[in-house]
Amino acid sequence: MRRQVIVTLGTEEEESQYEQQDWRLHTQIQSVATEALGAGRAEALLTVHDDWYPNKTKSLNCDQAAVSADLVGELQGLLQGEFADWCLAIEVYRRSDGQEHELGPIRVYADKVFAVQALASHLES
Repeated sequence: MRRQVIVTLGTEEEESQYEQQDWRLHTQIQSVATEALGAGRAEALLTVHDDWYPNKTKSLNCDQAAVSADLVGELQGLLQGEFADWCLAIEVYRRSDGQEHELGPIRVYADKVFAVQALASHLES
């Protein structure tokens, strides 16, 4: 398992640079989702959180209907270069009766993917 990462931001410039890096990953995730799922479907099924924390983790919510080995593989492909030490924290849910029911997390790293057993079948190629 990966250790927790805390980034020390000592100046406003460092904070601004980190925020810009976070936003670059944010927009790349949205682009991958739009390409993989289609624009309307991506907006309905996957949300990338705007909030950022200095921990090199980008948080997403994703409907079970959108979770696939292909999508996770495409997202994992973003974790290289400047994002090689980042993590995508995907919280998967299922919608029914107008409510969201949490199914569990998927954690995506450059070299590994961790998921709860209930989601494993969605990640098999």
